[in-house]
Amino acid sequence: MTDPVYALLHRLQRDLESLPGCDLRITTVAASAKVAERLEEALGRKPPRGLVALYQLWDGGKLGEGVKLLDLDTASARCRELVRGNGLKGLWPFLERGGRLIALDAEAAWDAEGEWPVVEIFDRTVDRVGTTLLRFLSVLATELRMGASSPGELPALYEERSLRDPGFAEHWVDLADIQERFGKGPASQRTLELGMRAATPP
Repeated sequence: MTDPVYALLHRLQRDLESLPGCDLRITTVAASAKVAERLEEALGRKPPRGLVALYQLWDGGKLGEGVKLLDLDTASARCRELVRGNGLKGLWPFLERGGRLIALDAEAAWDAEGEWPVVEIFDRTVDRVGTTLLRFLSVLATELRMGASSPGELPALYEERSLRDPGFAEHWVDLADIQERFGKGPASQRTLELGMRAATPP
């Protein structure tokens, strides 16, 4: 049986290999062996497998213009800053995108496999933006690859986002809206029905 975490990670690797401007630092063998231990020490709890697998492969770097994957040391420091300065506990910041800070939220963990949802941090609040780390990054890779698409290609981009993170309801709503704008009412209705079945609780 295929391990879902490593299947998603392998797909992400393929996506990033062809992504212009992507420059990630490969984790050394010695550092990779200590990733799980370091994460557990920093978080005070067992980290999700997706997070461990990611840092065992890469330790920060650039995903695209204005998009930075935080290395383990930087993420750990930002984690402590959020507790001290914002009173936000259980968050693991892993990405900066155009001034936005994206994190995993251990306090809102719901996934049956023990993965944590992805949130954007706003001062003392958070807003959910993805179901799991690797699915969020898969969507991000798609957005970076197709982000400069012409208006006519937007439905394809929105559909790909929905397929890569099907549990995130807002992707289905966005897809239905764009289909409606392009005069595809029946397809829009089917999309909403699919989204209701696929989406996970917030």
